Amino acid sequence: MKFNFGNFGGFQQDPESGEYSWTPPNRQNSRPKKPRRAMSAGKSAVLSIVITLVFGFLYFYFELPALNIHSGELYIFIILLCLVWCASSLILGGFRASSVKEYVGVARKKAAVPFYIICLCALVAVVGSVIGWKLFRAKDYAALLPIEQGDFATDVAEISFDQIPMLDDASANVLATRRLGELSDLVSQFEVNSESYQINYHGRPVRVTYLNYGDVFKWWNNQKNGIPAYLVIDMVTQEVEVARIENGIRYSPSEYFFRDLDRHLRFNYPTLMFSDVNFEVNEDGEPYWVASVITKKIGLFGGEDVTGAVLLNAVTGESEYLEMSEIPQWVDRVATADLINEQYNYYGLYQGGFWNSLFGQSGCTEVTALYNYIAQDDDVWMYTGVT
Repeated sequence: MKFNFGNFGGFQQDPESGEYSWTPPNRQNSRPKKPRRAMSAGKSAVLSIVITLVFGFLYFYFELPALNIHSGELYIFIILLCLVWCASSLILGGFRASSVKEYVGVARKKAAVPFYIICLCALVAVVGSVIGWKLFRAKDYAALLPIEQGDFATDVAEISFDQIPMLDDASANVLATRRLGELSDLVSQFEVNSESYQINYHGRPVRVTYLNYGDVFKWWNNQKNGIPAYLVIDMVTQEVEVARIENGIRYSPSEYFFRDLDRHLRFNYPTLMFSDVNFEVNEDGEPYWVASVITKKIGLFGGEDVTGAVLLNAVTGESEYLEMSEIPQWVDRVATADLINEQYNYYGLYQGGFWNSLFGQSGCTEVTALYNYIAQDDDVWMYTGVT
């Protein structure tokens, strides 16, 4: 039986044999597709800049790099910005070339300036590192820490037995945690920080430590009023004092957003390099963060030394940068023990020159692995052995 479907969809039936054949339909009268319009060069450039700026802000917000030529973080930041700009510019500009070879040529032209910036960053970093090598600057490393000869018996006054600090960091943390457990209004919401800081407070050696929010939910419930107290542990009597704060500590490591301690410091001092941030209290019991500010004195990345400190009020967030000569007497911790030990080891190792440190080692000395602190003259001194 033969069926005639006409010219349905291009199918035709032979009236004699009944066989079907297919002829592609004529699309001459069909509406042609509009060609995809590429983004204009100006719009592509503007949008690429916006994307790069957004990325830069987010990276700076979370990673907090120091915008300082002596910081390797700056060069990484610049390189990442260049890569983001190149990628967004090439993607948004569209694939307008007729061949792969032509597109590569266009891409090379667009990436030329960022490529030169990346090469310049790499060159500066390499040269800055080389000119700071100990091979060339051994004497400069040896001179980082001024050395004075003295007599221990004369310089360090004898103290009575009841003034000898008998408490280390771990023991102080145990006592502070135990004391917090006795405070029903605080123990369920806050935790004692794992590290305490030795200072000289009212003429006595003590350790001070702060509280952290227990978790993000407890932060949400309490952040309006801040952290209500800090702890003072007497290193001689082992008594723990809970120092209540009327307005609460509002800037700390356990805060979020712009009240986070590191972020608050970085956004207020974008070019300063910080090595350590310590918790201290002044003689009136006001809590402060003491952020040690460092620089690199040899080449671009060598010869770390402390130049001053930023004193940040933990309650109000007000801060100021002070040179070493301007730091008030109540501040006890600016240069870290690790930095002092490192600088003395440079002196002991390189005072006779670089090659002497490798061959012969005449007069080479170094500090011992153990060290401790002593409170004297309303300050905290570090002492260690030399071998």
